[in-house]
Amino acid sequence: DFSLSDEQLALQETARRFAQDEIAPAAAELDQTAEFPREIIRKAWELGLASTCIPQEYGGVGLPILEACIAVEELAWGCSGVTTSVMCNALGLMPIIIGGSEAQKKEWLQPLLEGRIRSAFAMTEPEVASSDATNIETRITEDGDDYVINGRKFYISGAMRKTCEIMIVMGKSSPD
Repeated sequence: DFSLSDEQLALQETARRFAQDEIAPAAAELDQTAEFPREIIRKAWELGLASTCIPQEYGGVGLPILEACIAVEELAWGCSGVTTSVMCNALGLMPIIIGGSEAQKKEWLQPLLEGRIRSAFAMTEPEVASSDATNIETRITEDGDDYVINGRKFYISGAMRKTCEIMIVMGKSSPD
């Protein structure tokens, strides 16, 4: 049975109403002005429609993948570009959740999830087709207490016009 549960239907309706009332009416103007949809993102966070698949233990909504997809599908009806902006913070959060130290999680997750700061996600490279993580050419090496990043990125999600305070850069570590 592929029917949605009552909870899934309620989530779908909430996301659909949000797309109809908040995203769709603003989409054309946002496309023309290239303005970052901060107010829409704030409202989406308040409704639990952003960072949907971030685990609750880190302050996220903790939705299973299917429910997160239901929400994103409805939001994208309003405008896929705005929806990408709404969901972009999760791109920066996931590498911290998966591979970050406890200190990094404490420092970055709470402000990111509360919307006090935003992240950008840099994976796509000009020499690599699409966002093929297996062929990343950017190299990251340790230099004392610092890291040196050598590579080029473009199509950086969430890095438009000073919209982020932290950038997650995907690269491969280079042996010394």
